[in-house]
Amino acid sequence: MRAGPALAYALVLLFCTTASAAAQPSERTAGRTLQVGICEIPPFSFKNAAGQWTGISVDLWKQIANGLHYRYTFVEAPRDELILRISRNELDIAVNPFAITAERERVVDFTHVFYTSGLSIVVLRDAESVRWQDVVSTIFSKDFAMIFGALFAFLLLAGAAMWLLERKQNANRFSRGVAGIGDGFWWSGVTFTGVGYGDKVPVTAAGRLVALVWMLVSVICVSALTATVTAKLSLGHLSAIRGYHDLGRHVVGAVEGSVAQAYLRHHDIATKPFPTLGSGLDAVASRKVDAFVDDAATLKFLCRDRLNLTILPQMVETENYGFIIPNGSPLREEINLEMLTVTEQPVWRDIELRYLQSDVSAGHLTRQSRAIASLRSR
Repeated sequence: MRAGPALAYALVLLFCTTASAAAQPSERTAGRTLQVGICEIPPFSFKNAAGQWTGISVDLWKQIANGLHYRYTFVEAPRDELILRISRNELDIAVNPFAITAERERVVDFTHVFYTSGLSIVVLRDAESVRWQDVVSTIFSKDFAMIFGALFAFLLLAGAAMWLLERKQNANRFSRGVAGIGDGFWWSGVTFTGVGYGDKVPVTAAGRLVALVWMLVSVICVSALTATVTAKLSLGHLSAIRGYHDLGRHVVGAVEGSVAQAYLRHHDIATKPFPTLGSGLDAVASRKVDAFVDDAATLKFLCRDRLNLTILPQMVETENYGFIIPNGSPLREEINLEMLTVTEQPVWRDIELRYLQSDVSAGHLTRQSRAIASLRSR
């Protein structure tokens, strides 16, 4: 009978010891505050109106740090500097969404994947329509200047021919001298357009033959000119950006040093670099570039209030995001375990919806979760 109380006492002691240990910081971080690198990459990490860090990856880190009882402080720095400082062991972790690439893997280590996204294209909302300025620029282009120049020459040639044939027997309509050439040019112009005022008509047999030939030529030329103008304007409409296959014919922007820039350069697409996402989107709005390429989730978040911009539905170059930590960091395993624990709970879905609910459907989140689960099972 004495064994019963002794066993109960041992179980209570074990429970208290376990609870006490769980309430303490990790042995690897005991007595120190972690230096956590961060920079603004909405909707993953940005400062709210109160100046506090928030976002998808920030909230995830807070859940992880709370579960592991970490003490930490945020250290703000540019993204490239964060990678450098992590590689030098000057920071314990950086909690921005870093695309997992072979180049980065050479200098830093990554946690598990916590988000999967891709690259999207931002264009002006009216970029797919033919604007008046496009019509004007097309008409005053070099190609059209050559067409109109050739047309003027034909009109002048036909008018001169008519003047030469009519100037003697029809001098009241086709004057002698330079004025007569003007009369001939006027006749060829009104005949070409089909107006035919009737103020100047040929009376000689040769003049009427030339007039008949010019009428037939005019019909052909007008039809060809109409077809050319239509084709040019249609080509301008078809050249609107509808996907990645159209980018090669346009001026495209991307953040300097980003995965988007690397992707565009790899596919031989000329890229105009920008220091920030905001400056790149401003360039699209002001027509300094035709399109801007970056992470889909980030673009959706930043374009919510930019009603003049639209994101094309096509998304390519899937990216897997993780935090970065120094190579050989003793914190990697426990952070990975806690990250899996958090992302398997409903709180992770709530975090995603909190920042992307206006842009991301439940179906997208389901596909997102399946993608993450697939990566974890490998």
